Amino acid sequence: MQDYRIEHIAYACADIDKTIEKFKNLGYTLVSDIIDDEARNVKLVFMINRSIKIEFVQPVNNNSPVSALLQNQKNSASPYHICYEVDDLRSAIDELKNQKFVITKEQEPAIAFDNRKVAFLFHKDVGLIELLEKQ
Repeated sequence: MQDYRIEHIAYACADIDKTIEKFKNLGYTLVSDIIDDEARNVKLVFMINRSIKIEFVQPVNNNSPVSALLQNQKNSASPYHICYEVDDLRSAIDELKNQKFVITKEQEPAIAFDNRKVAFLFHKDVGLIELLEKQ
């Protein structure tokens, strides 16, 4: 069985700059620059408060994976996924598929993680999760 370590919690947001300012007021500090992830049609940034790291994800167009979520939430920031770092990405994917998780995005390099591979999976009782291969 894999060791699933929470890497971050992601929030979808309509305006990343406004969201950053609001979370600064809640004690979060920036730990990255704003990243343009053209492959996923999003802008993203990471902030941290003590040991809790949050990723904010803003769509750049309607082809973004977070566009529909924000439309359903009337452009209100909303939890989007939990990211887990795993030692063996392929093994973790297989393990979760055996537990009836469905792959929504096959593993591919992610610019936000220095091109380490990520994959997205969904289960109706858990929601969307991201798996990140260990460095």
